[in-house]
Amino acid sequence: MAKQELLNLRHSIKQDPTPFFLGLLLAIPCLNYYFNIIIQVGFSGGSTSTPIYILLALIGVYSYARISRYNRAVIIISVTVILCVWATFVIHPSLSPILLSSDLNPLNSALLYIVLYGVPAMIYASTIRDWEIQLYILYLLAIPIVFLSLLAYYLVVFRLRIYQGIEYMTFSYNLLMSFCVCNAYGIIKKNKTAFIIGLLTFIVILIAGARGALVSALIFYILVFLKVFKRNITLGILISIGACLLVFLVSTSFNSILDSVSGVLSKNSASSHTLSMMMDGEFFSTSGRDELVGAIRESLQNNPFGFGMFGDRYVLSRKFGVLSTSSYAHNIFWELSCDFGIILGPLLFVIIAIMLIRSYKIKNVVFVMLFLSLIPNGFLKFFFSSSFLISLDFWALLGLMLNKFISNEK
Repeated sequence: MAKQELLNLRHSIKQDPTPFFLGLLLAIPCLNYYFNIIIQVGFSGGSTSTPIYILLALIGVYSYARISRYNRAVIIISVTVILCVWATFVIHPSLSPILLSSDLNPLNSALLYIVLYGVPAMIYASTIRDWEIQLYILYLLAIPIVFLSLLAYYLVVFRLRIYQGIEYMTFSYNLLMSFCVCNAYGIIKKNKTAFIIGLLTFIVILIAGARGALVSALIFYILVFLKVFKRNITLGILISIGACLLVFLVSTSFNSILDSVSGVLSKNSASSHTLSMMMDGEFFSTSGRDELVGAIRESLQNNPFGFGMFGDRYVLSRKFGVLSTSSYAHNIFWELSCDFGIILGPLLFVIIAIMLIRSYKIKNVVFVMLFLSLIPNGFLKFFFSSSFLISLDFWALLGLMLNKFISNEK
Protein backbone atom coordinates (compact mmCIF):
# COMPACT_ATOMS: atom_id res chain seq x y z
CA MET A 1 0.00 0.00 0.00
CA ALA A 2 2.76 2.43 0.97
CA LYS A 3 4.69 1.53 -2.19
CA GLN A 4 1.65 2.25 -4.32
CA GLU A 5 1.13 5.60 -2.59
CA LEU A 6 4.73 6.57 -3.33
CA LEU A 7 4.29 5.61 -7.00
CA ASN A 8 1.11 7.68 -7.18
CA LEU A 9 2.95 10.56 -5.51
CA ARG A 10 5.78 10.40 -8.05
CA HIS A 11 3.32 10.42 -10.92
CA SER A 12 1.36 13.30 -9.40
CA ILE A 13 4.47 15.46 -8.87
CA LYS A 14 5.48 14.95 -12.52
CA GLN A 15 2.08 16.24 -13.61
CA ASP A 16 1.91 19.12 -11.12
CA PRO A 17 4.85 19.97 -8.81
CA THR A 18 2.87 22.61 -6.89
CA PRO A 19 2.09 20.45 -3.80
CA PHE A 20 5.73 19.36 -3.64
CA PHE A 21 7.06 22.94 -3.78
CA LEU A 22 4.57 24.12 -1.13
CA GLY A 23 5.56 21.20 1.08
CA LEU A 24 9.23 22.16 0.75
CA LEU A 25 8.52 25.80 1.59
CA LEU A 26 6.67 24.82 4.76
CA ALA A 27 8.90 21.97 5.93
CA ILE A 28 12.48 22.90 5.01
CA PRO A 29 12.78 25.81 7.52
CA CYS A 30 11.76 23.40 10.30
CA LEU A 31 14.20 20.74 9.14
CA ASN A 32 16.93 23.36 8.88
CA TYR A 33 16.31 24.61 12.43
CA TYR A 34 16.64 21.18 14.07
CA PHE A 35 19.48 20.07 11.80
CA ASN A 36 21.48 23.18 12.71
CA ILE A 37 21.04 22.41 16.41
CA ILE A 38 22.38 18.90 15.80
CA ILE A 39 25.46 19.96 13.83
CA GLN A 40 26.24 22.78 16.26
CA VAL A 41 26.08 20.40 19.20
CA GLY A 42 27.54 17.31 17.56
CA PHE A 43 30.11 18.97 15.32
CA SER A 44 30.91 22.13 17.30
CA GLY A 45 29.54 24.64 14.84
CA GLY A 46 28.53 25.06 11.25
CA SER A 47 25.25 25.93 9.58
CA THR A 48 23.24 24.85 6.56
CA SER A 49 21.20 28.06 6.45
CA THR A 50 22.82 29.78 3.46
CA PRO A 51 22.17 27.00 0.90
CA ILE A 52 18.70 26.57 2.41
CA TYR A 53 17.93 30.28 1.84
CA ILE A 54 19.04 29.96 -1.78
CA LEU A 55 16.97 26.80 -2.36
CA LEU A 56 13.82 28.31 -0.86
CA ALA A 57 14.34 31.56 -2.78
CA LEU A 58 14.54 29.63 -6.07
CA ILE A 59 11.33 27.78 -5.21
CA GLY A 60 9.71 31.11 -4.35
CA VAL A 61 10.84 32.83 -7.54
CA TYR A 62 9.48 29.91 -9.60
CA SER A 63 5.98 30.68 -8.34
CA TYR A 64 6.09 34.13 -9.98
CA ALA A 65 7.03 32.59 -13.32
CA ARG A 66 3.61 30.92 -13.35
CA ILE A 67 1.58 33.77 -11.85
CA SER A 68 -0.30 34.44 -15.09
CA ARG A 69 -2.12 31.16 -14.57
CA TYR A 70 -3.58 32.21 -11.24
CA ASN A 71 -6.79 33.92 -10.26
CA ARG A 72 -7.03 37.69 -10.46
CA ALA A 73 -7.65 38.00 -6.70
CA VAL A 74 -4.36 36.25 -5.92
CA ILE A 75 -2.48 38.55 -8.29
CA ILE A 76 -4.07 41.65 -6.75
CA ILE A 77 -3.24 40.54 -3.20
CA SER A 78 0.33 39.62 -4.16
CA VAL A 79 1.03 42.99 -5.81
CA THR A 80 -0.70 44.93 -3.01
CA VAL A 81 1.27 43.18 -0.25
CA ILE A 82 4.62 43.76 -1.96
CA LEU A 83 3.82 47.43 -2.63
CA CYS A 84 2.70 47.94 0.99
CA VAL A 85 5.93 46.48 2.33
CA TRP A 86 7.97 48.68 -0.01
CA ALA A 87 5.92 51.72 1.04
CA THR A 88 6.73 50.99 4.67
CA PHE A 89 10.41 50.79 3.76
CA VAL A 90 10.15 54.31 2.27
CA ILE A 91 7.87 55.87 4.92
CA HIS A 92 9.67 54.46 7.96
CA PRO A 93 13.40 54.39 7.11
CA SER A 94 14.16 53.65 10.77
CA LEU A 95 12.79 50.14 10.14
CA SER A 96 15.32 49.39 7.39
CA PRO A 97 17.43 47.09 9.64
CA ILE A 98 14.53 44.60 9.85
CA LEU A 99 12.85 45.33 6.52
CA LEU A 100 16.06 44.81 4.57
CA SER A 101 19.00 43.71 6.72
CA SER A 102 22.56 44.46 5.66
CA ASP A 103 23.46 40.78 5.21
CA LEU A 104 20.34 40.23 3.03
CA ASN A 105 19.34 37.27 5.20
CA PRO A 106 15.72 36.57 4.14
CA LEU A 107 14.77 35.36 7.62
CA ASN A 108 15.85 38.70 9.09
CA SER A 109 14.63 40.86 6.19
CA ALA A 110 10.86 41.27 6.19
CA LEU A 111 10.77 42.56 2.62
CA LEU A 112 12.77 39.63 1.24
CA TYR A 113 10.85 37.17 3.41
CA ILE A 114 7.48 38.21 2.02
CA VAL A 115 8.66 38.49 -1.59
CA LEU A 116 10.66 35.24 -1.69
CA TYR A 117 8.70 33.03 0.73
CA GLY A 118 5.38 34.45 1.93
CA VAL A 119 3.64 35.48 -1.29
CA PRO A 120 4.97 32.38 -3.15
CA ALA A 121 3.48 30.15 -0.42
CA MET A 122 0.12 31.87 -0.97
CA ILE A 123 0.41 31.47 -4.74
CA TYR A 124 1.24 27.76 -4.52
CA ALA A 125 -1.52 27.04 -1.98
CA SER A 126 -4.09 28.89 -4.08
CA THR A 127 -3.61 26.46 -6.98
CA ILE A 128 -3.60 23.07 -5.23
CA ARG A 129 -6.07 20.65 -6.76
CA ASP A 130 -5.22 17.36 -5.05
CA TRP A 131 -5.67 17.86 -1.31
CA GLU A 132 -4.81 14.25 -0.48
CA ILE A 133 -1.45 14.42 -2.28
CA GLN A 134 -0.61 17.67 -0.48
CA LEU A 135 -1.46 16.14 2.90
CA TYR A 136 0.59 13.03 2.09
CA ILE A 137 3.63 15.13 1.08
CA LEU A 138 3.43 17.12 4.31
CA TYR A 139 3.11 13.87 6.29
CA LEU A 140 6.23 12.40 4.66
CA LEU A 141 8.13 15.60 5.46
CA ALA A 142 6.79 15.63 9.03
CA ILE A 143 8.45 12.30 9.87
CA PRO A 144 12.08 13.56 9.55
CA ILE A 145 11.09 16.83 11.27
CA VAL A 146 9.87 14.93 14.34
CA PHE A 147 12.92 12.62 14.29
CA LEU A 148 15.38 15.52 14.08
CA SER A 149 13.57 17.41 16.85
CA LEU A 150 13.85 14.41 19.19
CA LEU A 151 17.53 13.97 18.34
CA ALA A 152 18.22 17.68 18.87
CA TYR A 153 16.42 17.67 22.22
CA TYR A 154 18.31 14.56 23.36
CA LEU A 155 21.70 15.96 22.39
CA VAL A 156 21.16 19.35 24.03
CA VAL A 157 19.29 18.36 27.17
CA PHE A 158 20.23 14.79 28.06
CA ARG A 159 23.75 14.64 26.63
CA LEU A 160 25.09 18.16 27.15
CA ARG A 161 22.63 18.78 30.01
CA ILE A 162 21.99 22.39 29.03
CA TYR A 163 18.23 22.90 28.84
CA GLN A 164 18.82 26.60 28.24
CA GLY A 165 20.27 25.59 24.87
CA ILE A 166 16.72 24.92 23.65
CA GLU A 167 14.74 27.93 22.44
CA TYR A 168 11.46 26.51 23.68
CA MET A 169 9.22 28.80 21.60
CA THR A 170 10.96 28.21 18.26
CA PHE A 171 11.48 24.56 19.11
CA SER A 172 7.77 23.88 19.71
CA TYR A 173 6.24 26.10 17.04
CA ASN A 174 8.40 24.39 14.41
CA LEU A 175 6.78 21.10 15.51
CA LEU A 176 3.18 22.30 15.39
CA MET A 177 2.54 21.66 11.69
CA SER A 178 4.07 18.18 11.89
CA PHE A 179 1.88 17.38 14.90
CA CYS A 180 -1.25 18.50 13.04
CA VAL A 181 -0.36 16.82 9.75
CA CYS A 182 0.33 13.46 11.39
CA ASN A 183 -3.02 13.50 13.18
CA ALA A 184 -4.86 14.68 10.06
CA TYR A 185 -3.26 12.01 7.89
CA GLY A 186 -4.00 9.39 10.56
CA ILE A 187 -7.68 10.34 10.50
CA ILE A 188 -7.98 10.34 6.70
CA LYS A 189 -6.10 7.07 6.20
CA LYS A 190 -6.80 5.47 9.61
CA ASN A 191 -3.04 5.14 9.93
CA LYS A 192 -1.92 4.06 13.43
CA THR A 193 1.70 5.04 12.81
CA ALA A 194 0.66 8.59 12.01
CA PHE A 195 -1.42 8.75 15.19
CA ILE A 196 1.51 7.52 17.29
CA ILE A 197 3.88 10.09 15.76
CA GLY A 198 1.27 12.78 16.38
CA LEU A 199 0.88 11.78 20.03
CA LEU A 200 4.65 11.66 20.49
CA THR A 201 4.96 15.13 18.98
CA PHE A 202 2.28 16.44 21.35
CA ILE A 203 4.25 15.11 24.34
CA VAL A 204 7.40 16.81 23.05
CA ILE A 205 5.51 20.11 22.68
CA LEU A 206 4.15 19.74 26.22
CA ILE A 207 7.55 19.07 27.78
CA ALA A 208 9.93 21.10 25.62
CA GLY A 209 7.71 23.79 24.19
CA ALA A 210 5.85 27.02 24.85
CA ARG A 211 2.34 27.28 26.30
CA GLY A 212 1.11 29.01 23.12
CA ALA A 213 2.10 25.97 21.07
CA LEU A 214 0.42 23.67 23.60
CA VAL A 215 -2.84 25.66 23.58
CA SER A 216 -2.80 25.78 19.77
CA ALA A 217 -2.36 22.00 19.65
CA LEU A 218 -5.27 21.48 22.06
CA ILE A 219 -7.52 23.77 19.99
CA PHE A 220 -6.57 21.74 16.92
CA TYR A 221 -7.73 18.59 18.72
CA ILE A 222 -11.03 20.29 19.60
CA LEU A 223 -11.65 21.48 16.03
CA VAL A 224 -10.88 18.03 14.64
CA PHE A 225 -13.10 16.42 17.28
CA LEU A 226 -16.04 18.66 16.38
CA LYS A 227 -15.63 17.77 12.71
CA VAL A 228 -15.33 14.04 13.41
CA PHE A 229 -18.23 14.16 15.87
CA LYS A 230 -20.45 15.68 13.21
CA ARG A 231 -19.63 12.91 10.74
CA ASN A 232 -19.61 9.96 13.15
CA ILE A 233 -21.89 10.28 16.18
CA THR A 234 -20.88 6.92 17.72
CA LEU A 235 -17.18 7.72 17.55
CA GLY A 236 -17.88 11.20 18.91
CA ILE A 237 -19.75 9.81 21.92
CA LEU A 238 -16.97 7.32 22.69
CA ILE A 239 -14.32 10.03 22.45
CA SER A 240 -16.41 12.32 24.65
CA ILE A 241 -16.73 9.64 27.34
CA GLY A 242 -13.00 8.92 27.18
CA ALA A 243 -12.14 12.63 27.35
CA CYS A 244 -14.40 13.14 30.37
CA LEU A 245 -12.78 10.22 32.21
CA LEU A 246 -9.31 11.54 31.35
CA VAL A 247 -10.18 15.06 32.56
CA PHE A 248 -11.59 13.62 35.80
CA LEU A 249 -8.50 11.50 36.47
CA VAL A 250 -6.11 14.33 35.67
CA SER A 251 -8.02 16.93 37.71
CA THR A 252 -8.02 14.77 40.84
CA SER A 253 -4.24 14.37 40.82
CA PHE A 254 -3.05 17.28 38.67
CA ASN A 255 -0.41 18.62 41.06
CA SER A 256 1.04 15.20 41.77
CA ILE A 257 1.31 14.51 38.03
CA LEU A 258 3.16 17.78 37.50
CA ASP A 259 5.48 17.04 40.43
CA SER A 260 6.24 13.55 39.09
CA VAL A 261 7.02 14.73 35.56
CA SER A 262 9.07 17.65 36.86
CA GLY A 263 11.01 15.27 39.12
CA VAL A 264 11.89 12.97 36.23
CA LEU A 265 13.12 15.92 34.17
CA SER A 266 15.12 17.34 37.08
CA LYS A 267 16.98 14.08 37.55
CA ASN A 268 18.21 14.45 33.99
CA SER A 269 19.14 18.13 34.46
CA ALA A 270 16.16 19.13 32.31
CA SER A 271 13.07 21.22 32.88
CA SER A 272 9.87 22.25 31.13
CA HIS A 273 8.92 25.89 30.66
CA THR A 274 5.22 25.06 30.28
CA LEU A 275 5.08 22.70 33.27
CA SER A 276 7.00 25.21 35.39
CA MET A 277 4.45 27.91 34.57
CA MET A 278 1.63 25.53 35.49
CA MET A 279 3.22 24.71 38.84
CA ASP A 280 3.90 28.38 39.59
CA GLY A 281 0.35 29.40 38.65
CA GLU A 282 1.59 31.62 35.79
CA PHE A 283 0.18 29.66 32.86
CA PHE A 284 -2.35 32.41 32.07
CA SER A 285 -0.04 35.35 32.74
CA THR A 286 0.51 37.88 29.95
CA SER A 287 4.32 37.87 30.30
CA GLY A 288 4.54 41.58 29.44
CA ARG A 289 2.33 41.40 26.36
CA ASP A 290 -0.18 43.80 27.95
CA GLU A 291 2.52 46.49 27.84
CA LEU A 292 2.88 45.97 24.10
CA VAL A 293 -0.88 46.22 23.56
CA GLY A 294 -1.02 49.30 25.78
CA ALA A 295 1.64 51.03 23.69
CA ILE A 296 -0.23 50.22 20.47
CA ARG A 297 -3.58 51.44 21.85
CA GLU A 298 -1.94 54.67 22.96
CA SER A 299 -0.39 55.22 19.53
CA LEU A 300 -3.73 54.59 17.79
CA GLN A 301 -5.32 57.37 19.84
CA ASN A 302 -2.88 59.76 18.18
CA ASN A 303 -3.07 58.16 14.74
CA PRO A 304 -6.29 56.13 14.27
CA PHE A 305 -5.51 55.45 10.59
CA GLY A 306 -2.55 53.21 11.42
CA PHE A 307 1.15 53.26 10.61
CA GLY A 308 1.34 51.07 7.52
CA MET A 309 2.46 47.47 7.15
CA PHE A 310 4.92 46.55 9.93
CA GLY A 311 3.67 49.65 11.76
CA ASP A 312 3.68 47.81 15.09
CA ARG A 313 7.47 47.50 14.75
CA TYR A 314 7.70 51.25 14.26
CA VAL A 315 5.46 52.05 17.24
CA LEU A 316 7.07 49.59 19.66
CA SER A 317 10.64 50.48 18.67
CA ARG A 318 9.90 54.16 19.39
CA LYS A 319 8.15 53.33 22.66
CA PHE A 320 10.75 50.99 24.12
CA GLY A 321 13.85 52.15 22.24
CA VAL A 322 14.65 48.68 20.88
CA LEU A 323 14.29 47.53 17.27
CA SER A 324 14.56 43.82 16.57
CA THR A 325 12.90 41.10 14.54
CA SER A 326 10.70 40.38 17.61
CA SER A 327 9.46 43.97 18.05
CA TYR A 328 5.89 43.11 17.11
CA ALA A 329 2.46 43.17 18.74
CA HIS A 330 2.31 39.46 19.63
CA ASN A 331 -1.41 39.62 18.79
CA ILE A 332 -2.84 39.48 15.28
CA PHE A 333 -5.82 41.73 16.07
CA TRP A 334 -3.66 44.54 17.44
CA GLU A 335 -1.05 44.03 14.73
CA LEU A 336 -3.71 44.54 12.05
CA SER A 337 -5.13 47.54 13.92
CA CYS A 338 -1.73 49.18 14.33
CA ASP A 339 -0.79 48.57 10.71
CA PHE A 340 -4.08 49.49 9.01
CA GLY A 341 -5.95 51.63 11.54
CA ILE A 342 -8.92 51.18 13.88
CA ILE A 343 -11.40 50.73 11.02
CA LEU A 344 -9.60 48.80 8.29
CA GLY A 345 -7.58 46.65 10.75
CA PRO A 346 -10.58 45.12 12.61
CA LEU A 347 -12.39 44.81 9.27
CA LEU A 348 -9.53 42.73 7.86
CA PHE A 349 -9.59 40.60 11.02
CA VAL A 350 -13.33 39.95 10.56
CA ILE A 351 -12.78 39.05 6.89
CA ILE A 352 -10.07 36.55 7.87
CA ALA A 353 -12.35 35.10 10.56
CA ILE A 354 -15.21 34.69 8.06
CA MET A 355 -12.88 32.96 5.61
CA LEU A 356 -11.72 30.59 8.36
CA ILE A 357 -15.29 29.72 9.38
CA ARG A 358 -16.41 29.16 5.79
CA SER A 359 -13.39 26.96 5.09
CA TYR A 360 -14.08 24.91 8.22
CA LYS A 361 -17.66 24.28 7.04
CA ILE A 362 -16.62 22.86 3.66
CA LYS A 363 -17.79 19.26 3.27
CA ASN A 364 -14.60 17.93 1.67
CA VAL A 365 -13.04 16.28 4.72
CA VAL A 366 -9.56 15.96 3.15
CA PHE A 367 -9.47 19.69 2.45
CA VAL A 368 -10.69 20.47 5.99
CA MET A 369 -7.98 18.30 7.55
CA LEU A 370 -5.32 20.00 5.44
CA PHE A 371 -6.84 23.37 6.35
CA LEU A 372 -6.85 22.50 10.08
CA SER A 373 -3.22 21.38 9.84
CA LEU A 374 -2.27 24.98 8.99
CA ILE A 375 -4.56 26.65 11.54
CA PRO A 376 -2.30 26.44 14.66
CA ASN A 377 0.83 27.89 13.00
CA GLY A 378 -1.09 29.96 10.45
CA PHE A 379 -3.53 31.72 12.79
CA LEU A 380 -3.83 30.57 16.42
CA LYS A 381 -0.24 31.20 17.45
CA PHE A 382 -0.55 34.89 16.53
CA PHE A 383 -2.63 35.43 19.66
CA PHE A 384 0.39 34.36 21.72
CA SER A 385 3.51 35.19 19.74
CA SER A 386 5.10 35.86 16.36
CA SER A 387 3.77 37.97 13.50
CA PHE A 388 1.47 36.81 10.71
CA LEU A 389 3.39 38.88 8.15
CA ILE A 390 6.52 36.76 8.49
CA SER A 391 4.83 33.37 8.75
CA LEU A 392 4.88 30.96 5.82
CA ASP A 393 1.98 29.07 7.38
CA PHE A 394 -0.23 32.18 7.39
CA TRP A 395 0.41 32.88 3.71
CA ALA A 396 -0.16 29.22 2.83
CA LEU A 397 -3.38 29.21 4.87
CA LEU A 398 -4.54 32.38 3.12
CA GLY A 399 -3.80 30.81 -0.27
CA LEU A 400 -5.65 27.64 0.70
CA MET A 401 -8.77 29.62 1.67
CA LEU A 402 -8.58 31.70 -1.52
CA ASN A 403 -8.31 28.45 -3.43
CA LYS A 404 -11.69 27.30 -2.17
CA PHE A 405 -13.37 30.66 -2.70
CA ILE A 406 -12.01 30.75 -6.26
CA SER A 407 -13.53 27.33 -7.00
CA ASN A 408 -16.72 28.20 -5.00
CA GLU A 409 -16.80 24.71 -3.49
CA LYS A 410 -19.12 24.25 -0.49
